[in-house]
This record gives sequence, C-alpha cells and structure tokens, in this order.
Amino acid sequence: MKLKRTAVFLCIMSVFCACGHNSDIPEPPTPARPPEVADRTVLAYVLGDNSLTSFATTDLNEMLDGIKDVNTSLNNLIVYIDRKGVAPQLIRICRNTDNQIIKDTIQSYSITRNSVGVSEMEEVFTYTFDNFPAKSYGLVLWSHGDGWIPAPPVTSSSRINTRWIGQDTNNGSADKRLNIDDLHTVLKSVPRLDYLLFDACYMQSVEVAYELRDCADYFIGSPTEIPGPGAPYQAVVPALFAATNPALSVAGAYYDFYEQKYNGGVGMSNANWTGGVSIAVLQSSKLDALASATRDLSIYSQPSINQSGILCYDPLREKIYFDMEGVVKTITGNTPAFQNWKAAYDAAVVYKKTTPKNYVTDFWGRGEMFSMTGYTGVSIYILGSGTASQDAYYKKLLWYRAMMN
Repeated sequence: MKLKRTAVFLCIMSVFCACGHNSDIPEPPTPARPPEVADRTVLAYVLGDNSLTSFATTDLNEMLDGIKDVNTSLNNLIVYIDRKGVAPQLIRICRNTDNQIIKDTIQSYSITRNSVGVSEMEEVFTYTFDNFPAKSYGLVLWSHGDGWIPAPPVTSSSRINTRWIGQDTNNGSADKRLNIDDLHTVLKSVPRLDYLLFDACYMQSVEVAYELRDCADYFIGSPTEIPGPGAPYQAVVPALFAATNPALSVAGAYYDFYEQKYNGGVGMSNANWTGGVSIAVLQSSKLDALASATRDLSIYSQPSINQSGILCYDPLREKIYFDMEGVVKTITGNTPAFQNWKAAYDAAVVYKKTTPKNYVTDFWGRGEMFSMTGYTGVSIYILGSGTASQDAYYKKLLWYRAMMN
C-alpha cells in the first residue's frame, strides 16, 4: 500500500510540474501596442440597436477586412458597437504580435445603455480620443438618419420608427433618438475632427453641416437615402486613413464601390445593391461664405417657391429635402446674382457624385428607383414644406438664424 501511495504521489507531482513548466506552452499573441501618438485615430460609432442590427455585424466584419491595408502601428481604428441583444463594446481593430487582424475589446457596457445619450456618447468619445491621441481625428456616425429634423415623441402608432440621426431601442425597453443640437454638444467635448462620415440617410444637408461646422473640417454624406448595406468598409477603411485628402478618398471609395454595381436596381438586394448611391463632401471653412451669399438672396422671405422643377430627395416620405442649388436657381433664375452664389456653393461642395437613379423607400419600407436629375450634392429645407412644429424647430437652427441676421 505504501508503494502504491508513493507512485500516485509521484504521478500527481509530475502533473503539477508539467503544468508549471511554461517554456513548452507558447503564450497567446497579444494585441500590438497602439502608437503613443498616432497619425490618425478614427472612431466608428455604430448605433445598431435597431432594425439595422444585422448590418452592424456585417459592417464590423468588413472593417476587419479593410484594416488589412492599414498600418495599425501608426493608426487607430476604434469601434463602438451596439446591437440588439448584445451588450455594447468599445473595440480596437488592429494586428496582434503575430500580425493577425483581431478585435481587441477595450470596454464593455451594460446591455441597457442608451448609446444616443449625450453623457454616454461624451464618455465614449472622450475616452477614445484621450487614450488614443493622434495628429488628426476622424469620426463615422453609423445608424438611421433624418437630417436636422427633431425626433418627435414615439408612440405605438408612429410611422417614424426607423429614422433620425441615431436610434437606440434600448433592447426594446425604450426608443431613444439623437438630435442635431445634442450631437453638437457631444462633438464640442472632443478635438476637432478632420472629417465626419455620416453613414446614415439624409444627413448631407446645409443645415446639419452649418450646425456642426465648428467641429469638423469636412462632412461626408448623402442628401437622400444611402444604400441598404451602408458604406462598403472593406473599401472605405483604407480611405479613412489616407495620408492626404482623406475626406475625398472616403467619398470616392464609397461611391466607386456602388457605382460599379449599379444597373438601375435590377436584381437588387441588400447582398447585391444595384440601386445606386449619392455622396457629397462639404468643406466647413467655406460655409460662412455660403451662408453670407445665401442670406443676400433673401430666400426665406419668398412668399412661395415653385417646387415642381426642384429635385426632392425624399419623394416618398415628408417631401422636405430639396436640392439646394435647385432651390436657389428657382428663386433667382440664371442671373448674375445666382452665378455669384454658385461660386460660393461650388467652393463649399468639394465633391459630389451620383448614379443616374437612387432607391428610396416610404415609411412602410416600400421602395422605388427615382431620377437624380438636378442633383448637386446638398439638401435644404423650404420653409413651410413641412409641419408647423418642424418650421418652429427649424427657426432655432444656426443656419436659419444666420439667414435672418
């Protein structure tokens, strides 16, 4: 019995010795350390706790593909992602010490977190830009969008359950939205951005850009609906880190991807988007001059504006987003005053491209292709074309106040 116990003891000891012998078990590769001061840090803020949840997962995988062409020893791609049924996370997409692309979780949050709350957004934005300092910064805002229009109270019968700048259903417990003035508050708490990419519908309006003009050098977005799958991040991510003219590079990568697939919407699906795209880039340093030129035309004192010949970017919804150049030309005609204004407009709109048609939907998800004839890149509101409450809110915006000074 003594010999048997000794043998058992020796076997147990050999197991412990084997477990404690680290030289035979390689350590798993760890994330490569971020640069002390990066060339650029980009935060992609993905608000997918809504009907876009599946797209959020797809786009995260596209980002993993796109980062392969980025030097992550010099750049930081940070992703905040909130999806239905999944606790939000803050992730760094980078290489590990074996040069493999990984998702390194930086922070995890409560599943009931309101990702469009001002304080919650400020916390994420401040943490990201404080802990990943860089020579320049970019931001991607990913979600549903509805330009400058404020979010109304949401009821069980509400039609507008998939719109506005950002939406968080709070996993079904409440429906939260983000308004432009709240977004401005958030952006003022962080360093000025090189660019802001709105991967959301209807965000390329002069009112949005003017409201946020002190927060970013360039605004990238669409005045109408964006493709169902959103930005093709496998192509867009390398452009986010372009050494020169990143805003133009991002817009070009976004547009070129869908332009190559375009065929008027034939055979279109979210997996094969053939329904077109429209993208424009606004330069914020030119917006005050554009505001001054527009104010000189007194467009908001017009008794009525004939809308019939102006491209409307939301023809199946509220019918309130109109092409800015089309509105001004309708008021002024092709006069010297219009040409002077157009010079200011062309200086501000540094990129604008569209396929011949785009796909739009109504409040119930029914869609159709519509002509983009008259497209010049940026939308504007015609006072009185919406509701009385929308008019009242509009008059609080910085753009309208600049027109009235």
